[in-house]
Amino acid sequence: MSSRQVTNWISLSDMMTGLMLVFLLIAVLSISQVVIKEQERQDLLNEYDLSKEKIYSDLEDTFGDKKEDWGIEISRDLSIKFQNPDVLFDYLSADISPKFNVILNDFIPLYLEIINKEEYQNKIKEVRIEGHTADWSDYMYTIKLSQDRANSVLGMILDSRYYNSLNSDVKNRIKFWFTANGLGNGRTLDSDGEFTFYSDKDISTNSRRVEFRIITTSDELIEEIINKQK
Repeated sequence: MSSRQVTNWISLSDMMTGLMLVFLLIAVLSISQVVIKEQERQDLLNEYDLSKEKIYSDLEDTFGDKKEDWGIEISRDLSIKFQNPDVLFDYLSADISPKFNVILNDFIPLYLEIINKEEYQNKIKEVRIEGHTADWSDYMYTIKLSQDRANSVLGMILDSRYYNSLNSDVKNRIKFWFTANGLGNGRTLDSDGEFTFYSDKDISTNSRRVEFRIITTSDELIEEIINKQK
């Protein structure tokens, strides 16, 4: 092999080594970006979980000692169920009973104070007032009745002294968040509090209930995660 051939071979070897180093650098950078994006995704999920846990803790701390007196259940899905059917409304009526009126007068200011905390304002997407009825053959009638009941509760919130003491920005936020939803007897519960649709057990009288359900901005969070992965 001539000296010229040796020189050419060494140059080709150096070039291949250089290319390998470039490819290795690209691979390392790509892996680093994947690791960074995965960490960002995990941080967002952790923030979401922490926010839900904080809201749940506030609900428990504020209303935990009222469970028996008010007939409520506080769930980690951020719902509060008023499920004493003898307290809420008269039979087939959307008029709030005197006892439920007293409960709501105590409940409304405390509940609004929690959800209007500054730390939650960009974490809440919607607050649903859900009306539910017990079993009834005319499904559409139960939809109307439960809707009227949810409307009555929302109307009481908007007429409350506490709500009307708030400034216009907070009032507008509450009106933006709150919705009244009549779900009829489509989501009846059994004696264990599970949906009868899944359990196939007998329907409990606790199916006749009112729920306050906080919906967080999880959709926006997931969209943000997807965008960060692009």
